[in-house]
This record gives sequence, structure tokens and C-alpha cells, in this order.
Amino acid sequence: RIHGAHLGESQHKAEMEADASGGVYLEDGESADLMAGASTVLSEVLSSDLDLDTVVVPIGGGNLIAGSLLSRALDDSGVEIIGVQSTAASAAVESWKLAELVERSCDTFAGGLATTRPGNLALEVMVAYLERALLVDEADLYDGIATMLRSCGIQVEGAAASVIAALTRFGDHIPGDDVALVVTGSWASHSEITQALG
Repeated sequence: RIHGAHLGESQHKAEMEADASGGVYLEDGESADLMAGASTVLSEVLSSDLDLDTVVVPIGGGNLIAGSLLSRALDDSGVEIIGVQSTAASAAVESWKLAELVERSCDTFAGGLATTRPGNLALEVMVAYLERALLVDEADLYDGIATMLRSCGIQVEGAAASVIAALTRFGDHIPGDDVALVVTGSWASHSEITQALG
């Protein structure tokens, strides 16, 4: 079921329904088990034959970036992990900078980035291991969607476009010659695709 304008509202609704039904509520960025699952994304990348310098990862509630950071720590490969979030939903990056949880407004169209705060567990991992995070704006996300469609014929959603936007906007400042992007999904609406290509 889809509920709420952003992930924070969806999480609140899910927590209430779990309480009412005796179910178990798992929150992205708060569950060690979910984080372990997310860590397998980077683990597979690092176990490939690629000789990577940097991997760029989207940040929403923080679960994927935290899992990636833990995977890199276990691998001890020296690959740099850079996180990306939208200026229209920047709570995780701002919390990381302050090393404490803060809530911020969330006005992004990118569902996977649409959080008002990071998970506590995810933030702990980010503070311990993340060295660099970037912010892109909403126009950058639309440009990232358009870039993938025009150059590769691949449809990506706003959250996935964040890493493309970061490479486009900050490429000269992303270290190394071999950079991997974690492109997280393709659930873009017709109106989002139309706006991106307009």
C-alpha cells in the first residue's frame, strides 16, 4: 500500500498498523538485518574483478549507504564511498555533518530519497565510516533521468538518478578514474519522465 507524501509518513502509518495488528515493524536504517542485506550490494561489486576507486551511493533513510560502508570496512579495499542526497530531502547528510540526528522537511519527488530523518543505526554507521557526501537538487535528478534515457535507453527513478546527477555535477571532484554508481531502481512515473525529457 502507498501512504503519505514521504517515507516518514509511510513509516508512521506502518508502525501504527503493526502495533494494532500485533505485527513486527521494521524501519529502514534501524534494522541490523536489513542493513546486512543492503551490504550485499557493495559486497558483490567489490568481489568483482573491477579495480574501483570510488562507489557513489544514494542516501534516503541511510540503510543502503550504511550497509555499503560496513561492506567496505570488512573488505578493507580502500574504495571510497560517496553518498548522495537531494537538497529537497537533506536530513541524513545534515545529520551526518552534525553527528546527531536532525529532522528536515522533505519536498523531493524521488521516493527513495524522501525521508525527514535518517535511521539512528544508519546514522551511527555514517558518522563512523562516511568521509564524503554530496547534495544535488531536484533539477539535477530530472537531468539524471534524462541522461540515462538518452544515453543508455534505461529508465531510472529519481533516487537512482541521484548518483548520475552527482557524477555529472561533481565528476571533476570525485576521486579516481574508475567510478561505480549504485543505480537503485526504475520506478519513475510518466509525469516524471515527461518532465525530465521536457
